[in-house]
Order: sequence, then structure tokens, then C-alpha cells
Amino acid sequence: MLAVHANSGSWFGLGVDNVAKNMGNFANGALKFQFKTTYAGQFKVGVKSGHGETWINFPAGGASQYGMVRDGSWHEVAIPLSAFDQPNLGMHIDLVSMTSLFMFAGDPAISDGDFYIDDIRFTGGVAANPPPTVTLTAPANNAIVTLPASLTLTATAADANGTVTKVDFYQGATLLGTSTTSPYSYTWAGAPAGVYVLTAKATDDGGATTTSSPVTVFVAAAGNTAPTVSLTSPSDGARFLTPASITLSASATDAGGGIYKVDFYQGTTLLATSYTSPYSYTWAGAPAGSYALSAKATDTGGLVTTSAVVNITVADPIVPTVSITAPAAGTSLLAPATLTIAATATDTNSPIAKVEFYQGTTKLGEDLTAPYTYDWANVGPGSYSLTAKATANDGYATTSTAIALEVKAIPCASTASNGEYRYEVYTSGTDVSFTFHPLGATAGGSLAIIFIREGSTGAYPGYTMVKNAAGDFTFTKTIAAGTVASFYFTYQVGAGGAEHNTADAPHSYTVGTVCTGSSTTNIPPTVSLTAPLATATFTAPATISLAATAADTDGTVTKVEFYQGSTKLGEATTAPYAYSWTNVMAGSYVLTATATDNNGPVLPRPP
Repeated sequence: MLAVHANSGSWFGLGVDNVAKNMGNFANGALKFQFKTTYAGQFKVGVKSGHGETWINFPAGGASQYGMVRDGSWHEVAIPLSAFDQPNLGMHIDLVSMTSLFMFAGDPAISDGDFYIDDIRFTGGVAANPPPTVTLTAPANNAIVTLPASLTLTATAADANGTVTKVDFYQGATLLGTSTTSPYSYTWAGAPAGVYVLTAKATDDGGATTTSSPVTVFVAAAGNTAPTVSLTSPSDGARFLTPASITLSASATDAGGGIYKVDFYQGTTLLATSYTSPYSYTWAGAPAGSYALSAKATDTGGLVTTSAVVNITVADPIVPTVSITAPAAGTSLLAPATLTIAATATDTNSPIAKVEFYQGTTKLGEDLTAPYTYDWANVGPGSYSLTAKATANDGYATTSTAIALEVKAIPCASTASNGEYRYEVYTSGTDVSFTFHPLGATAGGSLAIIFIREGSTGAYPGYTMVKNAAGDFTFTKTIAAGTVASFYFTYQVGAGGAEHNTADAPHSYTVGTVCTGSSTTNIPPTVSLTAPLATATFTAPATISLAATAADTDGTVTKVEFYQGSTKLGEATTAPYAYSWTNVMAGSYVLTATATDNNGPVLPRPP
């Protein structure tokens, strides 16, 4: 982009000089550029050639011309090169010797002005000698001529900037004859039997040439009979599985000459053409569906025969089904965690060979026999995506829907000396996570800010914490391992309440410290199984809704698990805590619920 600033009362301008350029091919072209200004005074745009400078004037306050608009926005200006030839003003343009392709100038400015110029270019040029055009008009494509043959080749030809000097007629690469005057034609007498590809090549007075599109002609012996053809592969009724690769083969013969080509079709769609025996084509990637295949043979005399249709079916393979049955989606555990991943897998077409268990793209292990399980031990903190991949004996495989699992570090936790909140802090990788849990009257507030000092000296920058659905406030920050972090909170006491601050009693945590969760300051949660009622009876096969209430006075309930005896039936991670036990057979059962809080302790199941 070029930018020009004009000072009031001063001349202004610029020019782009170049070695002499031959722009003769742009006689009907234009100089185009993008232009932006609000200046209302006079200026001009010019070029320079062997005849000197020539200008287009844009007078002060003049009407818009050539697309020039002075509104401060970008506009395209297009000036025909012919407009620069102004003999009445003593200005001429010599396009074959252009020495400055763009100039911009103005008389003393009536005020300060700014001009912006971009994308300068010339358009509308033509090739130095555009080639002629030519079309072979006779004989018609795929014409059949019977011996003895005399073929008349006819062509039309034209030249936009000159004359056509000759038209040559070819059979393949062999010159048959030449015509120098319109109408252009040549008679090929005594053409022998065969298949021929004919073209016409036009030459203009500048030596440029163009060859026409080819025309195929069949010269047939008298009494020529049609060929025979049959599709030998695949067989009628054949079945394939995706992704299918199907080889089509055909047998074709001709009693009176030879086979020119065999076309393979799916319905009316041409798949491919084979010109040599053995005639075949491999159809790769055929999608699922039912198809009617055929082969069409053309002999050297131009006669055509289509084979009988062969019907085939392409179907998607029968693949295994697989799903993870444990852990449940959204399960949250405390690190270091040990869990059993379980999956079911079936296949109606082939036995299951193996089930592989993955965390993301990392294979954890596999099981070759049902029930399919994998014991994953010592799992560290993090968010995990679990999948199971079932492979059948026939080689087909399916991957299950991913199950989200979260393993949390056991936080280091304590209750503030004023009893208004409980905090938790733990390290996961390079991040340190802080949780502010309001207690008592503090609950319900909408603000919590944590102030953290990293190391033993320095300021305490503040960070706004995010309130979650449980009413707690959280914040995560990357802090170097081993750093002693000192922190305190500013928080709102209840909805719309006053703000309290604990700067006088900051807490401390060394990054990387792993707590055991056995602190006596953590109060276990409470839990009660509210449904079904004791001694309730049901009719088999029964569906029984289990429900429980759970609470934690110094933290949050992370999950409630439902048991029948020592067998875990399921779990719920959010209130209301419930589980539906389906297809229960006749019998007597002892049902319990356990609750786990955010610091790890589990309320023992009732005896």
C-alpha cells in the first residue's frame, strides 16, 4: 500500500518508474487500483511511455469518474488505457514502451490531505497471438462406415486476431491431408477396416496452432456381426462386505473382426473401460447396497452387445457390541485409586476373541474370556476417559462409548479458627487447587477471593474464586513444586452479608504435599436409606427404587453407594441420591447405603 500526505499549499505526488515494458497486449485493457481519500482538491493519475507523460485529471469538486469516490472508504478505480491517449491535449501513449506504469500528483493543495493507494494492476490483456479455434464437424463421433470406405473429414476454424492459414487432418498421429481454404475438408479414400481416431489441427498466420477434440470412427467389413459378451465375475447373487473390493471380469469375442473395448456398468453408471483382453476392472470401496452389473462390448466395426445383468449385494459386516458396565459414567474416586473396569461384549456372527481396555489411547490391558474385566491399581489424580474395544474371531472390532472417570487427590483440609469456613488444597501435576467451603451462616454468600503469596516474602495477589453448584468456591493455579504457599480469604458472610477477611491468620501449604485423609479434624458424613421401607415386599421380577439422604457438616458428600449385602448395586454422585434396581428375583435382601465426603471417610454400612 502507498500512503501520500499533502501539506496545504504544497505540490505533492509520486511515481513508479520501471525499465521499458511492452504493454501492447493491453490495448483494450485498463489500469486498476484501490483508492481512499476525503481530499476535495485537484489531483491526477498518469503513466509514462516513449511519448512522455500522459495524465487523467480529477479536478477539485469534480464529478466522480472511473469509480473515483472521495468518501474516506476504499473504492476501485478503473481507467481504460485508451483514455491516456489524448492527442487534443498533446498527450500520447506508446504501449510498447511503458517506462512508468503508475504516477500520482497534484497542484498546490487547498488543505492538508491524505491519499491511500493499493493493489495497482493492469487487466484486460490478451496473449500476444491467441491461437485459432477448430472443430471437426464430420464425420460424427462413433460413426460406422462400411467397406469400401470413403470418409470426408470437414472442419470449421477461425482466428480472433488474424487468419487461418491451414487445417491438417490426422488419423491418430498420421497426417491424412491438408486444406488451406474454407470450407476446410479432406476425403480419405480407401480407408481399411478398423477403429480410427480423427482430429483437425488449425494453424493461424502467426504460427499458433489448435487441435480439435477427437472423433472416433468405425470402418466395418460388409456383413459385420455383433460381438458376444458375458460377465464372468462376480457370480449372480454374490454377496460382499464393506469395504468391498469387487473384481469384474468379462469374456468378449467377435466373429467378423475384433473387440475394440469392453465397458463395465453398475446400472447405467459407467465404472470403467478395458481395451485389452483379459477384460477386467476392480471396483474398490463399493458401499453397502444392491447392484446390477453388466458388461458392454464394442467391436471394431462399431456394433455393441450388452451382457446379461449380474445382481450382487454389498452389506455392512456384523460387528461386536460392547459397553463398559463399571465404573459408572461420572464416577469420582480418591487417589491413589484401585478400580475394576468391567465390560460386556457380544457378537451374533462370530465369538468374541478379546476385549481390550483403554484410557484415552493408552491400552491398560485385555481379557480373553467373559466376564471381561481389568483391575487398574494405583491410579493417580486426573480426569480419565475409559473405553473397551471388543474384537471378534472374524477380525471385526467395535469400541465402546467412552466413560468419564475422575480421580481426585485427597486434599489437605482444615477448618478456620473462626469456624466460618473450611478450606481444602491439593496438588495435581503442576496445578494447585484450592476450595473454600462456607460453614454455618457463611453459606449462601456470592463472593470469595483467595490471596496467595508464593514463598516466604512478597505480596499477596488476589484471585476471584468460582462458585460451583454445591455452593463452594474453587481456584486453580500453577505453582512450582516445593513452594511454600501462604494464603487467606476475603468472603461474604451469607447472601448480601458483610465481608470478612482472614489476612491476620493466613494458612500455609507446601506444593506437592499429599495428605492421607485420616485427619481427625474431618467429620464423617451422615447417611440414611429412605426407600424402600424396612420389611417392604415386592413381586418378582421386581424393580426397586433405592433412595438415601446424606450430609456432611464440614465438607461435601461426593457419592452415595447402594449395596445388597456386600454387593454394590450402584452409586449416585449428586442429590437426590437414588438408584433403580431392576429385574430383582424372589428372595430376601439386606439393603444399605454408604456416603463418602470430599475428604475420603466413608460412613460404615449399618450391620
